[in-house]
Amino acid sequence: MYEAPINLSEDTPSDLLARIMTYIGAAFRYQRSWALPAQAGEPPRLLTFERRVLARMVSRAEHMIRCWIILLAFAHIRDDTAPARQWTLPVSIQAGKRQPISFAEREILARRKPVPPAFCISLPSIRDITKRSSGGRHTGHPKRRSEQIEAALDMRLKRLFTLLDQADDRARNIASIWKGRIRSIRKAPPTRRPIFNPLKGAAAPGALLETAEEDEARTVRQFHLIAHTAVQGIYALCGRQRS
Repeated sequence: MYEAPINLSEDTPSDLLARIMTYIGAAFRYQRSWALPAQAGEPPRLLTFERRVLARMVSRAEHMIRCWIILLAFAHIRDDTAPARQWTLPVSIQAGKRQPISFAEREILARRKPVPPAFCISLPSIRDITKRSSGGRHTGHPKRRSEQIEAALDMRLKRLFTLLDQADDRARNIASIWKGRIRSIRKAPPTRRPIFNPLKGAAAPGALLETAEEDEARTVRQFHLIAHTAVQGIYALCGRQRS
């Protein structure tokens, strides 16, 4: 059986899972410690600085979970418990220029119930990040937008344990997708082969390390490196298995 060179150091998978849960608990404690009085049914309110700190903690926790799911996906592919799903190379489509948002649309967006952003396994590319930062749709109502940001952040925080509960199911699903995708990539002509790089490199995203405590940064780097090595193992395994 092929074993990818994943270096877990002294940490077992159980140890890694415990570290994620401990960090999530720290994020919840931070929110409780700095929350301002709020009316019943409203999400906890934080001052701008504390809200940004909590947002970075949630982002780090999400990335740890992302890396954990990738590690589980590697295990499913290694143990052949995830059948390959058919995948075809996408057709390149040039996106049209986004039209300016109208005042009426701003009003609709301002009253829309806030929702957390989708949780994705693959990190966005630099190009995608630039598009989002330059083309975001704002409501034009600073107070309402602040309330939406707070509500969405609270939802992301509360979603963390749900993501952990769903981790194995997500891992099995992504393992099937990646297995089919990698095999399609290998069959395609070299000039049309997309790069399989869901983590966008061996280095952890710099945004997650900014303002992080030394132990936080070390933990994020370790999780990212383990997941990056698992991705390499996934690519190698999908090239060897035939089922």
